[in-house]
Order: sequence, then structure tokens, then C-alpha cells
Amino acid sequence: MTKLYLTIICIAFFAYPTGCKESTSSIRSEKATSGIEVKSNDIDETLTPFWPGSQKEYRIIKQRIVESQYNDLNSKKLLKYKNELVEITFDIQDVIEQFENSYKKYPNLKCDMIMAEKLRDDSSARSQFLYSEFTGEDSERLRYRIADLLVEGKFIITLRSNGNIVPEIIACEWSNIRGALNGVGGKAFYLNGKKVFFWTVDWIS
Repeated sequence: MTKLYLTIICIAFFAYPTGCKESTSSIRSEKATSGIEVKSNDIDETLTPFWPGSQKEYRIIKQRIVESQYNDLNSKKLLKYKNELVEITFDIQDVIEQFENSYKKYPNLKCDMIMAEKLRDDSSARSQFLYSEFTGEDSERLRYRIADLLVEGKFIITLRSNGNIVPEIIACEWSNIRGALNGVGGKAFYLNGKKVFFWTVDWIS
């Protein structure tokens, strides 16, 4: 338990840049704009816990099947995210709009407007961006906006193993609450209800 607690604190520390933190209220009020509600008792049986050793430490609060809104992103300028499981492609204009919307809702997140302006300026001379190119606070802020786009279905996902397109994912909100003002939570995204391919820590108390 002590090891898990220390792991949570370390991850949460790096998830939150000290100069521009994600608003807790924005996370708790978010709703997916596409998809089908999944019953919580079904999720517990089908989803594999993504936090090492956490089977009894966290729970799924809300979950939704999200379908991709795009068949292709040809002729678009792109952002690509890759890991060992998937390659995710986004329209860079959708990414810019997510940063702009975040700043409009929470003007204290000035770093999000800076990111929107930077991506807009750079995209005039570039057709593709890689998530791996971003570092530090820029990488952290971009990770939150990627989660927003996954929730909204604005993505194309292909499996690294065979190149097949993934038509839908399960988007979840998770938490680990051990007492008053003592918890952590965020989002997790699953393939076929079995493997997590992306997740965030959105709040800690």
C-alpha cells in the first residue's frame, strides 16, 4: 500500500505542471459527445486495471463507448501519438481548438493559449507533428488535450500490431479515494474493453 501511495504521488506530481494546472472542476463536469453508456457492473468484469497492483485500489466512476468521427484525415495537417499498442492520428486544427476552448473556460491556463498560438504558427510550415517532439510542460498540456479529443471521438486509431483501424474505444473516468481530501483520479481509454492505451491523472487531493 505504501509503495502504491508513493507511485500515485510521483505520477500526479509530474502530471501537473506547477505553473499551469488542470482545473479539477473541468474534469468533473465533462461529458462525452458521442457513444453509448456502459453499465458499471459490466465494466468491472471486462476492464483490466491499468494501475499496477491496483485491482482493489481504484474504481471506474463513469464509462462510455466512443466511436471515431473520422473515416480519414487526408489533406489535413496532423498530430500523431504512438505507443507500443496504437498509433493515434488527430487533425491539428482540432488540437488547436481544444487549447483555445480550454483557455476560454479557464483564463488562468495561459499556457494553453500559448500552445494554441505556437501550433497555429508552426502548422503554417509543417504538415505533421509528433507527440514525442514535445517536452516538459508542453507535453503535459498536450496530453490533456489528447484526452479531450479521445472523449469527443475526434481521432483515428490504428493498431501497431497489424495496422487495423479501431472504430471505437471505451472512455472511462477513474478514481482512488481513500478518505476526505485524500484521493486521485483521471481518465483511462481502453481497446476492446481489455487494454489501456492512454490515461491521465486529472486531479489529486
